[in-house]
Amino acid sequence: MLENWGAQDGDAAWGDDDGEDMEEDAEVTASSSRIVKTAGMVTSRCKLATLLAKSMQNEECSDHSASRFADVAAYMQSLSASSVDVEMSTLCMGDFDEEGKEALAYFLNFLHEEMRTRCNFRVLQAYLNRFLKLHEELLVADPVLLASADKLGAVQQQQWQDFFCRSYCTNN
Repeated sequence: MLENWGAQDGDAAWGDDDGEDMEEDAEVTASSSRIVKTAGMVTSRCKLATLLAKSMQNEECSDHSASRFADVAAYMQSLSASSVDVEMSTLCMGDFDEEGKEALAYFLNFLHEEMRTRCNFRVLQAYLNRFLKLHEELLVADPVLLASADKLGAVQQQQWQDFFCRSYCTNN
């Protein structure tokens, strides 16, 4: 019954998989891959981490209404909620990931500077909420990250006070 199964279906299209094409595919994907080797381990760096690192290398903008993280903010806002979650999740793989911890510090700097511009306050609050839920254990365990989080908390507190003051003044 199954003797001639697929005989007329173009079995030749499936071909033999002898691995010759796999070498060519590996060369193509290797050049565009965002996989980075760190200390004998291979980790994937998301586009967010790459943009954050690039932004940290830039000088601060002279215009106080603009941020050196404008590309990061635009990229984050172009993503769906689930994509933002994935990007934030892959910033750091754990306590052993020193480059990942650096990316977390960059993200805290991004939030700090963006909050100072007083733009997109609500979306920044959503980013901060998800970031803290994903990485709270790492932030608490690392004194440098904790200090950055404390500075961000002070800026956030000031922004909330200004927000409430403006809301109260416009309602009265």
